[in-house]
Amino acid sequence: MYKINFLKKNKAIDALLLFIIFFSSSLLFSQTLPYEVVNRSEYNDNEVYIGIVGITGGHVWVDPVTGQVNPMRQSDNTVQGPVIDGNQGPGNNGLYANCFRRLSDIPNKTINIPKIAGCRIMIAFKSQLYLYFFGYDGAPSGYSAPNLANPTDPNQGIKYELIELTFNDFGLWCNTTRVDSYQYPMGLEVWGNNFYKKVGELKTHQQIIADWQNSAPAEFQPLLNTNEGIIHFPTKTTSFPTNFLQSYIDAIWNKYSSQQLVFNSGQAGIWRGSVVGGQFRFTRDSDGQVATIPGKPNTVDAMEGSGVLASGGQWDKVVQAQFVAA
Repeated sequence: MYKINFLKKNKAIDALLLFIIFFSSSLLFSQTLPYEVVNRSEYNDNEVYIGIVGITGGHVWVDPVTGQVNPMRQSDNTVQGPVIDGNQGPGNNGLYANCFRRLSDIPNKTINIPKIAGCRIMIAFKSQLYLYFFGYDGAPSGYSAPNLANPTDPNQGIKYELIELTFNDFGLWCNTTRVDSYQYPMGLEVWGNNFYKKVGELKTHQQIIADWQNSAPAEFQPLLNTNEGIIHFPTKTTSFPTNFLQSYIDAIWNKYSSQQLVFNSGQAGIWRGSVVGGQFRFTRDSDGQVATIPGKPNTVDAMEGSGVLASGGQWDKVVQAQFVAA
């Protein structure tokens, strides 16, 4: 079972929201895992909204109350959202997906989530988030996510956090994620057969903001929006130096122009590679499969896993993801 925790305003030992996931060898082969939400925050249960989106064949959403898996449909867009400076959203009618539920309405505060990929558990406070569903498959498909870089986005001013996960026949991968921003402290705990893992913050939101102001390097200080209490991801702002990692990237590219990089990617195998003709070219030990990073990345590519670090075929992207993580 997973537990998600959120931190109380003045209680640093508890996390604001905690997801607890119970995980065992028998559950690995079951169709769902139970995720318990423990709210220790300053927000009441009826002020905490949960939404779950992911992929099971196509793009789906999971009803947090019933556990029902539903294909995304444009007909799900029935909730009136805010219209900021005339932005009526992708549907041109200000309507968004009815996929969020209050924590107070979830039985036992436990959500049964199926085997799923690319899943996000979205936790918002005082308001649901406004996602637009394009559809289960085809073009366009999926959903529009919050974009705080857009001043007319309907999610402006809504505090939220994310859990990302994949659950399949090979196991469970789950983490608290700040790929766009940090907004509120959160914890995640996993129990399994002879296994326990806990990640997340052990400080209050106020302590985290104060620590950032006192210790973050100068280049990172502008990432904090003090009015909203949000620390933005570096590439999501215009203030962060776009060449911040360039000397490091250049050093890697130069080193492996004359040396070989070897890494073990688990089930995807052991890879060996060097920079040749501007490309980082890898070969897998087991079968000679080739994977390539087609050019030298820049700071945005390296931080986001985008551009040349998110291109090509399946094995290219496997190697590129390992490169970004390293």
